[in-house]
Amino acid sequence: MNPEIYWTIALPHDDRSLLSVEENKRATRYRNKNARFAFITGRTLLRKLLSWRNPAIKPQDWPIYIDSFGKPKLGNNFPLVFNISHTTNLVIVVLAETPIMLGVDIEDPYRKVSTDRLLHRFFSPSEIASYDALSQKKQRERFFALWTTNEAYVKALGTGLQTSLASFDVEFHNSSRKTQSIKPVFLPHQAFIKNKPDWILRHGPFVFENIFTYIALAFSSAKEAVFIQSF
Repeated sequence: MNPEIYWTIALPHDDRSLLSVEENKRATRYRNKNARFAFITGRTLLRKLLSWRNPAIKPQDWPIYIDSFGKPKLGNNFPLVFNISHTTNLVIVVLAETPIMLGVDIEDPYRKVSTDRLLHRFFSPSEIASYDALSQKKQRERFFALWTTNEAYVKALGTGLQTSLASFDVEFHNSSRKTQSIKPVFLPHQAFIKNKPDWILRHGPFVFENIFTYIALAFSSAKEAVFIQSF
């Protein structure tokens, strides 16, 4: 059976009605408006998505805690795993049942960033070589593919800064792994982690409300997932 991954995406907002007391306190501590709205929207979407999967629990009643790596999680009584990512203009939440490990990253490909400097400083030698071999026109797209897939994988591991981006290789072409096509397709491209056969990465451009982004999702599964959009 192919695992199911549920996802939802929205524009940032300031509606705190579904947040817990602690989440409200944390939201208030954000001085930057964009960061505050992104946090509020992420937690609101998460709570709605959880209750969409399990209507017996109201959105505001889900017990969410922060682990030692700073990652939000549910209590052990709930066999669900989730991840949240945001840009200035969009927030995305993904959800699946355990034992899958799951991570997502969303980036604005139009933001001003020194792609060469960041890539050569943080990424693996193999990834840098594959980037350098491309034409200048294709390098920027490859950079965001590398950035988002690397971030999604590290977020799925849940180890934070303890996992260096240079400690693993994302492969976009692997003759030993067949690219599968499961519909509906959430993200069009597939990638893999070298020597990690139970990990799959989906990535690609994504447009929502006329906002163009680049998204990657990493999950631990020997089979491709079926992506289901909620509300």
